[in-house]
Amino acid sequence: MADLSFIIVFGTRWHFKRTVDGWDGTLNCPVCKVPTQMIQQHAFKAFTLYWWPLFRTEDGGELLQCVRCRQRFELLPELSPEGSAVEEEVPEAVPDVLAEPMPADPSPDAVP
Repeated sequence: MADLSFIIVFGTRWHFKRTVDGWDGTLNCPVCKVPTQMIQQHAFKAFTLYWWPLFRTEDGGELLQCVRCRQRFELLPELSPEGSAVEEEVPEAVPDVLAEPMPADPSPDAVP
């Protein structure tokens, strides 16, 4: 009698999908160090079976991806649909906004 054995591969994984009618334009990439095209994407985590996403388990929100180096960054508030900026009002190149690290919340006893 033949012994039947098989492996089931499952898990979760982050997926990134380009946002329809999302923002795309030129920004200074902190990794590439040059102005390059950025595209808006939506991130979500999905349960996968044999590497195929079956259903979403977590929402990662909107982000920007550098077309050149493929690094992903948080979407700037000025570029989000909820922001007051319109695509024509966004400057062609924003100076290293993404390269600056987010400041940590200072403790009350910290002295600058």
